[in-house]
Amino acid sequence: MIEQQVCNVIEDDLIHEKDIQKVHNGIIPFRKLNRNDKPFTYYTIAGIKWILDNPNFSNSEKVSLMYLATFQDYNGKLVSGNRIALDKKLIQQYIGIKHTSTFNRFYNNLFSQGIIAEGYQGLYFNNNIALKRGEYGIGKHDGAIKLAKIFNKPLKYLYTNNAPKTLYPILALAPYIVPIETRVDLSLAEVTFLCGYSNTRSCRRQLQLMELESGEIVFIKQDDEIYINPNLVKF
Repeated sequence: MIEQQVCNVIEDDLIHEKDIQKVHNGIIPFRKLNRNDKPFTYYTIAGIKWILDNPNFSNSEKVSLMYLATFQDYNGKLVSGNRIALDKKLIQQYIGIKHTSTFNRFYNNLFSQGIIAEGYQGLYFNNNIALKRGEYGIGKHDGAIKLAKIFNKPLKYLYTNNAPKTLYPILALAPYIVPIETRVDLSLAEVTFLCGYSNTRSCRRQLQLMELESGEIVFIKQDDEIYINPNLVKF
């Protein structure tokens, strides 16, 4: 749990449900994932924590790192949807950082922080942070390695239709998600503190603004618990 800085935050606002068309399971009121949405990327919780604690990137850029990881092939090489190897120009195009000096600093930090590296056939993403397949295999992971599965299509929709910094809660709360339930093991007050909102009202409002292409919200509060949509993040 988070330390005593959150103790004085009043938890007087709720993240309300929207109309739910179909129950995902007996615990969480979300619709089932369509098969076409199933390509995903594994993110190691240790890697996510390292990104969150890294002072070289802004919150917006940390979300951009999460999105960049979805461009990996099964060997970690960064490629486009047409299998074209990503270079600096294409990364800037897909990530969407338009200001040249800001992007150059971000791009240089990708190398200096060991997030991407040059290989024989192009640029490769650090599989200690995120992977399609690597030393852990596909669906065959070391039991000591905790992984979050984030689905590529809904993440792309969110990233291309929202300012990256507004998606920071997805990254910030991932280490606190309880597997199977996809419950965030934090109070709204703690979520407010972790995500950097000024108060619970602002936190509730911003979380409600995140919607998937289906119209489902990303976060929901039910029975005093906060859940993240398993059509986006799953363990």
